[in-house]
Amino acid sequence: MTRSTIVLVCLAATLSGTLAAGPQDRAVALSREPVGMDPAWRQQLPRVPGTFVRPTSVTVEGDGGTVTGADGALREDGAAAILTTTAPRGARLVLDLGVLAGGYVELGIRRASGAPIRASYAEARQYLGPAGDADPDPGGFFYRGRSLGTDDDPDGRADVYAPPRGSTVLRSPGLRGSQRYVAITLDGPGSLALDFVRVRQTTFPGAYDGHFLSSDPVLNRAWYASAYGLDLSTARGRRTAVGRPWVVMDGPKRDRTVYAGDVQLVALAAYQQGGAYRRVLRDTINLFACQQRPDGTLPATSLIDVPCELGDPGPPDGSPEGFEPPGAAGKVRLDSFTLLWVVSVANYLHFTGDSAFVRPLLPVARRALRFFGEHAPNADGGLFRTADYDGLPAQNWHTPDRAAGVDATTNAAYYAALRSLARLERSVAGDRAPRRRSTAGRTGSGPRSSPGCGIRRPGP
Repeated sequence: MTRSTIVLVCLAATLSGTLAAGPQDRAVALSREPVGMDPAWRQQLPRVPGTFVRPTSVTVEGDGGTVTGADGALREDGAAAILTTTAPRGARLVLDLGVLAGGYVELGIRRASGAPIRASYAEARQYLGPAGDADPDPGGFFYRGRSLGTDDDPDGRADVYAPPRGSTVLRSPGLRGSQRYVAITLDGPGSLALDFVRVRQTTFPGAYDGHFLSSDPVLNRAWYASAYGLDLSTARGRRTAVGRPWVVMDGPKRDRTVYAGDVQLVALAAYQQGGAYRRVLRDTINLFACQQRPDGTLPATSLIDVPCELGDPGPPDGSPEGFEPPGAAGKVRLDSFTLLWVVSVANYLHFTGDSAFVRPLLPVARRALRFFGEHAPNADGGLFRTADYDGLPAQNWHTPDRAAGVDATTNAAYYAALRSLARLERSVAGDRAPRRRSTAGRTGSGPRSSPGCGIRRPGP
């Protein structure tokens, strides 16, 4: 018997004895059997099924008026809650939806007289003021609930209505992105008979076919709260001509736009959460394809309804007219987000195998990496140098903080994008050249290593 054979025999004997005698024997046996689905995971879902989210409880606040039958606002077509005020916002009903809900807020009114009706919205109870949880600072970017997006126009975190002449349903003039608490009051002396308050949901109904369940209740709550947060951060553009595709935004409030860098991270969870999110992520990634600037970079953020056709990104001549990046976003650079978009394209292919979608995006990705290669001088060891290219101020992820020079975050994204484009070239374009680890730029015969850091860039 050879020495190597003796070693293998002894190893096999040791392993078999350990597995047979130790407490891990049961674990080994269980690992060889499929785990049946535990239906208890459905009890973790915070999402309310159906069209509406309705309040689960109501409280009364203020001594400048009276409220009778407050619980009537919890049930439709029952006894109405009667609110009477003697002073502006002297008393109010605070309704708790039990969960965060996004959509149009609807008030069922039996009758009203006197002062205007005010509805205010907040995610957290302590911020539920007359203007909801909006930024109270006139100099703040999100003053009075302002957002960068257009699908919630007219935006805001409170709505004021003239008293209707008769029984009616009042709907918020704009979509209200996320709220758990709704306050109802009057802006002066008056009376209101309130039948109901509800939120008409407008977010993507995730199927959770990638559901999760563990023995740790805290971990379960955290997972489902995160997954539900993704559902709340979805929307469909009102101006999109065909199909009105779902996309993933940065969040249900504030910006309500799509950030290329954010998508790269969020998508990794979305692919695991549900199969239907693959199409949502496809359409989200595609938003940037037709907005490439002439230098190859992409805007940091995009409106949710930019009409970028699948399979036809077009030339790199910027955003379509009327769909430019909102606010100040189009007047600055956040170049690492361009790199993360390239990573998102490669990740999408990895999780879906949808090469038909990815193939037309290869020219966009190549132009993007060419820009970075042109600004990664030999003097910096092939590392990208952030600067105010084309006169656009360079910022980092914590806008509006400025960024300049060689920074680790952008170059880590550069490295990831080079590897991502190389994978795309091999798997989609069929580039099998063994030396061509990155085809970014198409400017040379192959990549070179930067001393001391392992980052590879296109060689001259």
